[in-house]
Amino acid sequence: MPVAQTRLEQLQVLKLLQSVRAEDKTQIEKLATNGIPDLINYSEAENGDTAMHIAACKNNDIMTSFLLDMGANPNVVNQQGQTPVMRAAEYGHVQCLQILADAGSDMT
Repeated sequence: MPVAQTRLEQLQVLKLLQSVRAEDKTQIEKLATNGIPDLINYSEAENGDTAMHIAACKNNDIMTSFLLDMGANPNVVNQQGQTPVMRAAEYGHVQCLQILADAGSDMT
């Protein structure tokens, strides 16, 4: 997945991740539509987490489904080699695991 390199990319990714944490669907749609192409799948430079990683870690089933509908890749890998499925499993987040499985995520 693309990693934010330029300052503009970094700021947009940080705003996207902040919006995911705040469950601000309107802002996420605005960023995904008007921001850099494929922003929904960009990872932040520090640890490589994407919007999907954040939603999975928070066990936010509504946001996980929303991000998938927005075109987020459920099999994206962060810098530690973890997918959203792995992060959800790490925290025992069954609802997110089910949503990710239903979306065709790699469960291995």
